[in-house]
Formats: sequence, structure tokens, C-alpha cells
Amino acid sequence: MLRKVQNIANSNTTNIHLGWPVGYTLHYLNSIMSSVSQLNSTNVTLTENSLENLIELLLERKLNFLLVPALYYHPDLVYTTIRREEFYLAVPKNHIANSLINKNGLTNYADLSKLKNMPFISLYAKAYEHFINPLFHEAGYRPNIILKCINWDSSHALVENGFGLSIVPYWFAEKGHKKINYYHIKSNYRTYRIFACVYHRNQVISPELQSFIDCVKNIYGDKNAYMPFDYSTLSEKL
Repeated sequence: MLRKVQNIANSNTTNIHLGWPVGYTLHYLNSIMSSVSQLNSTNVTLTENSLENLIELLLERKLNFLLVPALYYHPDLVYTTIRREEFYLAVPKNHIANSLINKNGLTNYADLSKLKNMPFISLYAKAYEHFINPLFHEAGYRPNIILKCINWDSSHALVENGFGLSIVPYWFAEKGHKKINYYHIKSNYRTYRIFACVYHRNQVISPELQSFIDCVKNIYGDKNAYMPFDYSTLSEKL
């Protein structure tokens, strides 16, 4: 996807080439574009692609920065934290998995080890698989994947219609749904990812670019938004 938002009131414009991964568009687009409209003399070009392809474009200096889950290490990549993205297990309210989760009393936490062979809806995304695989490895089995979707909205819709379980990001749980229960995931692994702004170490951070980054943090940032980034969390290399 390639879209342009232009401020034509001033001919001395700054062009910002921004990339974000498939699956984030519906959640982020409107608020970010509303913020762009308030920035003087700034044109933003948006590119949607897989996380891996976006990083390659950034390293080739074809993009100025990315808004992505922090996963990959490269010596030329600089990360700055925006927020934690907590993930939840989404379960249809009429599904037997609820009885297994709440066998010993009502709880907000799901133990994946009790859900072996339950139908699971995954994504066609390397970064997503990298995140969920340790959770299921800890539970002692490979998930019974019945379908892989191209984005979370599709997988969430399938949960809504009772097809199976899925692990989804926080914004679905925050909104809630009358047909879905959302559970924290019980695990010794992290059940969240760091959503970050990423740019090339040789990228000049102009006042306009910094203003845009600050706008994103003001909209989506949590208490971690201005904390130093922990590079030890980057366990993957391109």
C-alpha cells in the first residue's frame, strides 16, 4: 500500500517516508494521519509491507523510519520505544476452551498447556510466529493451526464466528467483544512485544521528523515511551 498525505499550504515541505507492517493499518492509520494534518509543511508517504521487507527498505535508505514491533538486530538500526504491546488469547465465548481455562475457578489467565489440540488461527507473518512459538513450546506442543490469515482483523473475525482460538494484540481486548473472551497468557516468556520507531543510524533527525515521532508517541505511547530501548531484547538477526 502506498498513500500520500500532503500539506499544500507551504511549498517548503519536508518529505517523510514511513513504513509499517501488515496488520497495523486499521488501528493506526486514522489517528496518525490526523496528527500529520496538524504538522506544518510535512508530506508523509506510507508504505505497508512485511516487517522483513520494511527493514530491508530502511537499510537501503528508501524509507526514513518504521513503526514496527522490535524484533530484528542490525548494527545500522536505531530503535526508540513507543509502547508495550500486550497479547491476549482470544476464545469464542461458547467454546469448550473456556471450561478448560476456568476448570479450577474463574481466571483472567489462560494456561496454554491445558489447551492442546484446540483449533488455533495463526498469521502468515514470520515476526508473529517468532513471538508465539516459544509460548507453545513451553506448553509442550505445536498448535493445531487450522488456518493462517494475512492480518489480525481476519483472525479475530474467525474467532468471533467460533472457528477457533487466536493470539491477538491488546487493542482487541481493550475494545472487548460480546462473542469473545480475552485472557492474559500464563507464561515464563514475555507475552508482549515492544512497538518501536526504527531508523537508520545515518538518518538525520530533522525537527520535522522529530515532531512526527513525538506525535506518534503522544497518541500511542505508554509509560515506556521515553524509556531507553533495551537492545538485549532483539533476539533475531536478518
